[in-house]
Amino acid sequence: MNFNQLQSFVEVCKWMNVRKAAENLHVTQPAITAQLKQLEEELGVPLFVKKGRGIAITPEGEKLLDKARYILREVKEFKSMAEDLQEVPVGTLTAGTTTSIVLSILPRIIPYFHKENPRVRLSVHSLSRDRIIKKVLEGELDIGIIYMDQEVGGLQQETLFYDYFVLICSEGHPFYDKPFLSVRELDGQPLISLSSGTMGREYLDDVLRQHQVKPDYRLELNSSQEVLMMVELGVGAAVVAQSVVRGTYMSGFSREGRKIREIRIPELNKPHEARIIYRSDKYMSRALQAFIRDVKGIYGSEQWMGD
Repeated sequence: MNFNQLQSFVEVCKWMNVRKAAENLHVTQPAITAQLKQLEEELGVPLFVKKGRGIAITPEGEKLLDKARYILREVKEFKSMAEDLQEVPVGTLTAGTTTSIVLSILPRIIPYFHKENPRVRLSVHSLSRDRIIKKVLEGELDIGIIYMDQEVGGLQQETLFYDYFVLICSEGHPFYDKPFLSVRELDGQPLISLSSGTMGREYLDDVLRQHQVKPDYRLELNSSQEVLMMVELGVGAAVVAQSVVRGTYMSGFSREGRKIREIRIPELNKPHEARIIYRSDKYMSRALQAFIRDVKGIYGSEQWMGD
């Protein structure tokens, strides 16, 4: 039994597809198939069975999967400990965050972190909040930066900043000259929105239900960047996290000549906590400590409202 066999087993379990697992591990499909066959022969139990045109994990495979993930995490942490014996931080950090936080945080932190830690490779994945939590717990991600309002077993969480939601629109929109709005003024109004299931959309829908307000969602998009682009083009108004707006315009993303205005809605004046998350039992490598320190140093004391 070796590391590559266990890695192939876990990766195939993730996708339930040999081709996708091979692509993600940058090996051939026959190599994955051979490693799984060798592992099954050594263990003496089947790990997968054919199911229609695909595969499914066996009960025996289910029982062994968590242990395989644990072994891979331990090997990864062993390598991190060895890397920490060198004079400067080295290695690879994998971080997960949402598109909203990608726009508001990463434009500032990545250049600074790379300058201070040139031998550390930072790999960032834009995912949904639930997938980030799952991948951090399983050890696939070293760290997550997400909006979080609850405790989760096995996770260490540190507050980064508090964010708020505002309505934004471009010059020429009927709301543009208003300093603030009541949430009831959104009733029947056309809005651009993130897709259902995102934290921002869930929060907005909850507030709207409480006030019996039903806007007309004309356009639902998968990322905050797409929402901002549509607002900039004058397609409509949108409710977004304030940090996304300010982070985007600080990073020079906005189009020239198009004025965007933030409009406060008192009913949405509830702070949302952005947190850094990682496994409670995770080995804190020098590279990981440096990344957390830099992120908190830049953003930990910032306030997105009231300035």
